[in-house]
Amino acid sequence: MSLFNDLQWEIIENPKQKWSYHRILKAKEKEIKSKKEIAKEMKEKMWEEAYRDWYQKEYYKNRRKEIKKKYQEKKKEEELFVWELIDEIYADVPEIINRDKYYTQKFRDDDINYEGKFKFSRRVSRLNWVKPSKEEAYIKPVMVYNFANLWWVLTNLWRIQDRAYEYLKPHINEISLGDLKLSKRQSLTKNPMRATWWNMRKLVDNTDISMNQVCSVASAMLRDKYIISEVYLGRVSFLVGDVIISQAGNIYRPCLENNIPWLTKDTVDELHKKRMDWLKKKTDDLKIYILWDTYLVKYQPNEREKWFYIIPT
Repeated sequence: MSLFNDLQWEIIENPKQKWSYHRILKAKEKEIKSKKEIAKEMKEKMWEEAYRDWYQKEYYKNRRKEIKKKYQEKKKEEELFVWELIDEIYADVPEIINRDKYYTQKFRDDDINYEGKFKFSRRVSRLNWVKPSKEEAYIKPVMVYNFANLWWVLTNLWRIQDRAYEYLKPHINEISLGDLKLSKRQSLTKNPMRATWWNMRKLVDNTDISMNQVCSVASAMLRDKYIISEVYLGRVSFLVGDVIISQAGNIYRPCLENNIPWLTKDTVDELHKKRMDWLKKKTDDLKIYILWDTYLVKYQPNEREKWFYIIPT
């Protein structure tokens, strides 16, 4: 017989030969003996009915852990049975698809820049030649998909804009809209290039806040469009096929259900292709909509969910 077989016989097949088995058995016998002695003493001291009540209480107290364990095991078995039943019933039901997430991933390569961000340099694209005043405005709130970094975008933008607002507030009567303009000639940059004059030029030079955000917030303040508690996306945003492109070039994907009437799960592929072809000047068959002075707003219906809306004003 091999060494393994010897061990197997000693440990598995014949546990009564183990010293630990005898130690546990001896401890149990001592405990039973002790309980019997206590019960005998109590029986001699108490009258019969009182002793019976005491014994039942002691019995329950001693058995409580075992009963609790059995109850938990039974409950666990019942839960497992329920889940097995659910799995069996819904085995043939297809998994629910989050279409907004699906299309965000499907078109990701077309929507991100070289840094992997959902951003588009629209001022060096065909979109720069669209005249907002001549296009139809979209005036309803648009629910946008909450991708992984959207909450960071919202909080980071709001923090910068709040600084810009506090910085500009004491000087707002010293500047005018004529003191800040978009540069006619744009280059491939993250943010739009701007030109400033007079007091606006001094304000921009004397802060570390980005020129784009200082000018954007100043423009909204001078036109009584700035809302302190929300995130401002700029004077003009574009609904281009299947996405919204903000003034700074950030890309947001509208949700496909109960949102923009013509952008649905049945049309999103077609509108995406039209958008890409239109930007590459392969087609003119795409209607562009304008969203004026938009804000990115968070709504939290419960503790688990966060909904985001782009709201034109």
